[in-house]
Amino acid sequence: MVFGLLPLSPANAAITRHILFPVIGPTSFSDDFGAPRVGHTHEGNDVFGTKGQPLVAAVDGVVEWIMTPERGNGLGFSIRDAEGYSYWYLHVNNDTPGTDDGASRGIFAYAPDLYGGNTVVAGQLLGWLGDSGNAESTHPHLHFEIHAPDRQATDPFLSLTAAHHITKAVVGPAQDNELLPYAQFTGGASIAIGELDHSSPGLEIVTGAGPGGGPHVRVFGEDHHLISQFSAFETSYRGGIDVATGDVDGDGTDEIIVAAGRDRAPEVRVFSTNGVERGRFYAYARTFLRGLHVTAADLTGDGRAEIITGPLRGGGPQIRVFDGMDFHVLHQFSAYADTFRGGVDVAAYPATATTPSLIVTTPLQGGGPQVRVFNGIDHSVYASFSAREPENRAGMRVAVANVYTSTPEPEIVVVPETKGYPRAIVLDLAGNVLANPHFLEPWWQSGYDVAAEPGGILAVTATPSETRRRTTVRWVYGPLMNFRFGYGGQYPLR
Repeated sequence: MVFGLLPLSPANAAITRHILFPVIGPTSFSDDFGAPRVGHTHEGNDVFGTKGQPLVAAVDGVVEWIMTPERGNGLGFSIRDAEGYSYWYLHVNNDTPGTDDGASRGIFAYAPDLYGGNTVVAGQLLGWLGDSGNAESTHPHLHFEIHAPDRQATDPFLSLTAAHHITKAVVGPAQDNELLPYAQFTGGASIAIGELDHSSPGLEIVTGAGPGGGPHVRVFGEDHHLISQFSAFETSYRGGIDVATGDVDGDGTDEIIVAAGRDRAPEVRVFSTNGVERGRFYAYARTFLRGLHVTAADLTGDGRAEIITGPLRGGGPQIRVFDGMDFHVLHQFSAYADTFRGGVDVAAYPATATTPSLIVTTPLQGGGPQVRVFNGIDHSVYASFSAREPENRAGMRVAVANVYTSTPEPEIVVVPETKGYPRAIVLDLAGNVLANPHFLEPWWQSGYDVAAEPGGILAVTATPSETRRRTTVRWVYGPLMNFRFGYGGQYPLR
């Protein structure tokens, strides 16, 4: 069968749009718009290159649609500029780098913040060149289309020929309701929420820089304005820190509690909002250098918060409870079998009319999905359940708060500690799943930390992903939630 070329109408004739070239690095292309294909004619130009070359935004615009990263599918996306022109990127990479496995992992196809409705700027990294879909038998290339506002495809050749080439992707903008506590730092952070500044509406957000970022604590209002910042330890320390909040002196204002991470003695320090140190102590033997997690809550009902710690991996499952004023040990117990050395995260909640004070623990990487809830006074097991499938051993971070304020009891919120999808699991105290919202692109994989307050949940990227992402804080649920991610888990993909 012989295919004839369709005549070019004014709608699809070659035009020149002022764009950046959509691929960084060496490429080749020709004017193959209108060339015959099986059942149709070619509606773009093929830009040939090497698998994994960066794809960048040709224009300032908004993400229109994204193809769901499922094995065997072609991958691609579209962005639309202010004049209504759309720019289609097809055959995006679907392979694990260095292979031709067709795994279709979104984290190797699409860059951070490539999500329906998000804003992009010209030159921003959007993804990576590949051979997905019906291009598997061809040389890797980008199939690039330009569609006019009436949705008709136009020949992109003149636009590509005149396009300006860049050698490095530009930094993308912060998204709506996104907090970037450490600018472009990719090492992650820990997060807490507390009443630290009565002059600022709502509660305050506290972040502690992850490994490589120094012991940098920052305090933000719920509207993301910076309230204060300080170094919790010597500025040369780069092992990462964990942060918590609690009113240890009973004056109605929370203090900031900071625990050292790896490669430092297991020290906990207490600070006022502006960084004035209020005290310090060692939670475990000074020879223990694996790091720790920390939380705080009024467990005894005396109006002052106790400080609770759990060791990171390598340190066993021993939970310790300290007086928040003089830091002496009140209690200690094992949250899991004494042989477990995977590390433990901790959260705590004061007594309510229907429940005692509670200490909640989750195992870190390698320990399975077992959530345990202990009585905060006698440490008897109040509840124990699996938050995820039994074989999932990626580890979990945990928070506890009265998220749904119409209920009298608190909810437990867990997120993956390592290499997990960005979904929070909200559970009641019996382990029933109440919600499972996502807070980043649903194909992203990383580790996270989580904080909760009455009526709100916040998550932060806590460990670098395989393709690395700047540290980002997002509302999962609450007053400043990004509704594009959808609390019910729906997302606008096609």
